This record gives sequence, C-alpha cells and structure tokens, in this order.
Amino acid sequence: MPVVRTRQEAAEILGITPRVLSLWARDTWFPADATEQDGRGRRINWNTDAIAAARDAMGRKGSEPAETARRLKLATDQEKLKQAELATRSREIDLAVKEGALIPRYAVELHFATLLTELGDWCNQIPDLVSADVCRKCRRKLRARVADELNRRRHELAAELQRAARELDARPAAGG
Repeated sequence: MPVVRTRQEAAEILGITPRVLSLWARDTWFPADATEQDGRGRRINWNTDAIAAARDAMGRKGSEPAETARRLKLATDQEKLKQAELATRSREIDLAVKEGALIPRYAVELHFATLLTELGDWCNQIPDLVSADVCRKCRRKLRARVADELNRRRHELAAELQRAARELDARPAAGG
C-alpha cells in the first residue's frame, strides 16, 4: 500500500491537483483511514490505494484541468514521436542516397528525359536517312510511311511511360 507523506505526492499519483485532493478529503465518501493527522491537525501519510479505491467506487474522475493536461501531454508526446520517426526516416533516406543504395527520383527522371529527347531527335532524322537511299519516285512515300510509323510508336511509348509513372506514384512509400 503506497503511503506518501505529502498531499502533493498523493495528488500526482492519483492524477489530480492537490486542491482537488483537499476537496475530496472533506467529502463524505473519502475514507477515514486514508490519512493521518499530525499534532497540528494537518493531514499526513496519504494512503493512495485507499483513496483510489474509494474514488473508483464513487466514480470520481479527478480535476478536469488535470485530465485535460494529461490528454494534451499524451497528444504532444505522440506528435513528437511521429515527428521523430519522420526525421529518422528522412535521415535513413539521405544515408541510403549517400551510400549509393538509393538514387533520387528526380535524377532518374532527368536522365530518362534526356535520353528520350536524344532518342527522339535521332528518330526524327530516320525518315530522311532512309528515304535518301531510294529512287526519287519512292522517296516521298517512303519518308511519310517511316515518319508515320515512328510517330505511332512514339505515342505508344509516351502512353506506356505515363501509365508506369502513375503506377509508381500510386504505390505506397517503402518502409512507411
């Protein structure tokens, strides 16, 4: 049975303010054997188990400010934990990038954009290159046919890349 010397200690254990504990001690439900009195009539040696049992039997909750403060502290602690987890995850990603285990997405996208631009420029030259080696009569028709085929394939590839990008964007983040 935890018995504490001061009203302050007892109030902290019970999750209430010392003022609420003093008010409870004057109430009729408060157990007579929960405290002792010193020679001056002050309460000492608070039996927190007896007080808690009586409190629970009477359905008392304690002070609203103490409960509000407890809930606020819990919410603050949970937010601090969430922020610490995010900071840790960010540091893990930075470390993976520095170690070469992870390539930043913007770098990959820039690389592919450059590669595709260069490939597109080269493909734009193919109709002229191919049609240069055929007779004049066939040149215009062959050039148009090759250009149409390359454009068709370019549009198919663009659609495929956009679909793949949407799928990547829709995936949940790894480790999160």
